[in-house]
Amino acid sequence: MGKAKPAHHTAKELQAKADLHKPRGGGKAGQAERAIKIAYTCNICKVSIASMAQMKTHYEAKHPKDTLDESSYASQAEAQKKKVEEARAKGYENTGKKGPSTL
Repeated sequence: MGKAKPAHHTAKELQAKADLHKPRGGGKAGQAERAIKIAYTCNICKVSIASMAQMKTHYEAKHPKDTLDESSYASQAEAQKKKVEEARAKGYENTGKKGPSTL
């Protein structure tokens, strides 16, 4: 009968090694950007919808008698883009990274 092989690593060590390779969410630089959700708001029923393609589907299903005027949602899209750009600028300013070190 053979002997069982002794364990060389504990479960804690193996889990720590596996955790090193998992994504961690982008760090502090992307925190402000991740907080903003780009969405459109239906002008009729005030439902928040993620994309213009979903807005078209929403209009077909919930408002079949009305026509979708994409130009009316263009201002919402511009406002959302502006928020994202501001968040990117704010996030990158607050990264805390320093310039190249001199030795």
